[in-house]
Amino acid sequence: MVSSSPLRPGCDSRSSFMPKAQDIAFLFLDFQIDVIPAAKTLPLERLQTSVGALATLARDFGAPAFISTIPTGAETKLIPELQVDGLSATMVTRNGPHLFGHAESAQHISALKRPVLVVGGVLTEIAVLNAVLGARNAGYEVHVMIDACGGWSERTQTAAIEQMRAAGAVISSTLTLSTSLLETFSSPDSAAVFKAIGALLG
Repeated sequence: MVSSSPLRPGCDSRSSFMPKAQDIAFLFLDFQIDVIPAAKTLPLERLQTSVGALATLARDFGAPAFISTIPTGAETKLIPELQVDGLSATMVTRNGPHLFGHAESAQHISALKRPVLVVGGVLTEIAVLNAVLGARNAGYEVHVMIDACGGWSERTQTAAIEQMRAAGAVISSTLTLSTSLLETFSSPDSAAVFKAIGALLG
């Protein structure tokens, strides 16, 4: 397995504090048009709205994004919500379920030099779980955006969430992350946060 970035200074293995924008990279897993319908734990419209809000937040805060896809036998087509103008993103197709077991992917993520990974994807029980466990093993602080994750069933997704939490990941949401990045209502980044919140609340 490729070694990746260590925890940021002062971060223990079960950190739950709110991340700073300059420390974050966003991971989007398997948000492909022909893959996302496998998610059954929330309406696809809500899932895709959260993904779009995350992608817009990444762009507006100048945070890098890594988009991981899987081969399906068809042309790789991302959901429209990930096709955000100005988003600084790298897309790599991995050859198995383990993101950090794929050398090229792990190297790209390490090169971002961001100690905090914000993760969303489908399915929660496969792509997200394996990515989170791999990231924690590599020393990253991980925040899972549960509203930007889609599982096969409530029971299996709950089991995956328990595993991720036990590994030290923070289970959070796009709304929580957005507001945690806002220092004050009049700070320079407030417009980006309010835009994300507006997209989520409709």
